[in-house]
Amino acid sequence: MTGERDLQQLSLPLVLLHQGRQTLALESRWVLGCHAFRSSEAATGVVDAARLWPQPPTPSQQQLMTLKTPSGGWYLRFHGEVEFVELPATQLHALPELMQARKTWPAVKALVEYQGQLLVLLDALSLEQQALAVS
Repeated sequence: MTGERDLQQLSLPLVLLHQGRQTLALESRWVLGCHAFRSSEAATGVVDAARLWPQPPTPSQQQLMTLKTPSGGWYLRFHGEVEFVELPATQLHALPELMQARKTWPAVKALVEYQGQLLVLLDALSLEQQALAVS
C-alpha cells in the first residue's frame, strides 16, 4: 500500500476553469490548449459550456479550449480564465458515498483540494459524451 509520504511525491496536473466564483478542474492530459475566443472563428465542433453546466454571470472574456480524447477532439467555449496547476496526489479525494449516490451530473469525477477549497474534478470522457448529446 502506498503511504502518505509516497503520495506526496506524486503530482496531479490540472487545468482549472475559473468562472466568477466557480472553479472546475480537468486533468491536463485532456487539454491541448486554450485561447481567447474570437467571434470570427468557425463554430463547427464548438460546444458552449452553458449547455453542459450552469454558468455564473460574468463579464470575462470567452475562452476556447481544445480537448482531445481517444474518440477525437472537440472545443469548449466558456466565459472565464484558465490556470494550470500541479497538486500533490494527496489533494485528490473520491466523492463521498452520499454525493456519489445522489449526483445528477455524470461528469463529476472527484474532489480536489486547492487553496483551502474543494473543487469538482470533471471527467473529460463523460463531459465529451454530454457534449455530443447536446450538439
